[in-house]
Amino acid sequence: MGGIGKTTLAQLVYNDHAVKKHFDLKLWVCVSEEFDICKVTKTVLCAVTMPNSQSYDGTNLDLLQTKLKEELMGKKFLIVLDDVWNEDYDYWQKMRTPFNFRSHGSKIIVTARIKKVADIIGTTPTPFQLEQLKDEDCWQIFQKHAFDKIRDPSVRQVLEKIGRRIVKKCNRLPIATKTLGGLLRSEGDGSQWERVLNSEIWYFSPKESKILPALLLSYNHLPSHLK
Repeated sequence: MGGIGKTTLAQLVYNDHAVKKHFDLKLWVCVSEEFDICKVTKTVLCAVTMPNSQSYDGTNLDLLQTKLKEELMGKKFLIVLDDVWNEDYDYWQKMRTPFNFRSHGSKIIVTARIKKVADIIGTTPTPFQLEQLKDEDCWQIFQKHAFDKIRDPSVRQVLEKIGRRIVKKCNRLPIATKTLGGLLRSEGDGSQWERVLNSEIWYFSPKESKILPALLLSYNHLPSHLK
């Protein structure tokens, strides 16, 4: 499920102090829906060779992979491939070729929404699947972002009742909860909170919008020049 915290968890691992000390090289690549082997390979290669990266030919996969293999040879690396969608087994077999020349202890972390992707790429028996947060945990996230600047106890009491109903609609997703908390952060007027609570966007079906309702609500409240 989108917004459940896959990328956030990977970031916590990636930036952990012990992890930093363990690897010779750390790379983060955002893959997304456009899984172009040449493009992803070039992105990894440029990250490896920075700040001395050259102007690599982004269309010659063989040359890119040969150069990447040379750069990774003998290094213990951690690579995060974030938000992978492609379900083609052959693509992944071609993509992974340079990584086979790694040093012992190298790791690749992949985040994906689709279990089939995890089954194709993964080498562990089962992928680690995140679950939605508990209601009270979601409330704590929302409260942290929404009430930071609201000091009046009577106002907070009124807004809390509305806020808890908004959080219920966030489907226990941390990104949705955090986004709406930030949206309402400086809004001490209960009518604005009620507008968010009663918005028709909550009732959009996935066919009408692939965007989480909470994120779409946040977008709709941006000034026109930011949209």
